[in-house]
Amino acid sequence: MKFSIIIPIYNAERHLNTCISSILSQEYQDYEVLLINDGSNDNSCSICDKVSQEKSFFITIHKENSGAADCRNIGIQHARGDYILFLDSDDTFTSNILLKINNIIGERNGSDLYIGKFNYLIDGQITSKSNYDFDSSKLKKENKCDVLAYLFSEIPEQTWSVWRNVYNRKFLLNNSIFFNKNLVLGEDLDFFIRSVLKAKDVSFINEPIVNYRLFEVTSVTANLNIKKIKDIIYLCRYWIGYFKNADCSELSRKLIYERLTFSFAAIFLHYGRMKNDDKRELRELIKQNEDLLKYSNKKYIKLLYIIYKFFGVSITSKLVKLWSKIKKQLMR
Repeated sequence: MKFSIIIPIYNAERHLNTCISSILSQEYQDYEVLLINDGSNDNSCSICDKVSQEKSFFITIHKENSGAADCRNIGIQHARGDYILFLDSDDTFTSNILLKINNIIGERNGSDLYIGKFNYLIDGQITSKSNYDFDSSKLKKENKCDVLAYLFSEIPEQTWSVWRNVYNRKFLLNNSIFFNKNLVLGEDLDFFIRSVLKAKDVSFINEPIVNYRLFEVTSVTANLNIKKIKDIIYLCRYWIGYFKNADCSELSRKLIYERLTFSFAAIFLHYGRMKNDDKRELRELIKQNEDLLKYSNKKYIKLLYIIYKFFGVSITSKLVKLWSKIKKQLMR
C-alpha cells in the first residue's frame, strides 16, 4: 500500500524540518511526499529543495502563491499513491501511524474514506484529546446525511480537517472531489462534506494521526479577514441550502445545521482584531446574515443571538472572546 503525503507550504521554515522529521521517522516506508511550496519568501524553499535532493521519494513543486486549496489540488493531481494524507507544515505525524493505517486498510478491504483522531501540540507539548471512541455502527447507515450528522454532533472538534483523514486517491479522482480554490477559509469543511456524501464506504481509525499545533499564528488557517468571513458565510448559505432539499431525516438536518451555524457564530470572536473599516463591513455582514443563527437549537447559540440583538456586535464579541480564553486555559 503506497501513501501520498501532501503538504502545502508557505513561509513555514520555523516548523517545517520538524514536520519532515516526523515523516522520515515512520517505520512504514512505502510513501511519497509532495511538498507544494506556495511562493514562500523565507527559507522554506531551501528546506524543500534539500530534502528532495537527498530523498528521491520527496518531490518539491514550486509555484506562485495561490493558497492551501490550490496546493492540495496540485498534490492530488500529481499523487501516485493508493491513499492520500494531508499534513500541514507546522504539524507532525504521530509515531508509526503509517504502519497502523496500512494495517487497518488491509483489514477493512479499502474504504473510500478513513476518519481518524488527532492530538494537540501546545507549546511543544503533545496533549491527547482523543478521549472518545468512534461508533462504527453509525457508518452502516445508507444515508450519508446521517453519517455526517453523527460526525458533526458527537465527535469532538474539527472532524472536517483533512489532515485527520485518509482518502482513497481513485475515489477522489473518479468523483472529481477537489478543494474549492476560491475559498481562502473553509475549504476543508467543503471538501470533507463532499467526500462523505460521495463515499460508498467510510471507516474509522481509532488512532491519532496528527499532532495538530494549536494557537500557532503561522498556520494556514490563522487570522480571519473580511475575505475569509465572506467564505464562511458562503459555505453556511450553500450547505444549509443544499441540506434543505436533501434526502435527510429531520434530526440529521438539524444537527448538520448546528455545525454550520457554529462556524458563522465563531465570526464574533475575531471582530476585535479588525481595523475600523473592516469592523464596519463585518457589522453589516452579520446584520445581513443574522438569520443563520436561527438554524441552531443549541442554547449557547440562542443566547449569543439574544445578546447580539440587545447589545450589538462589539459587546457580543468581547463575551465570546472571554469564553474562548477560558476554554483555552481549560485545555492546557
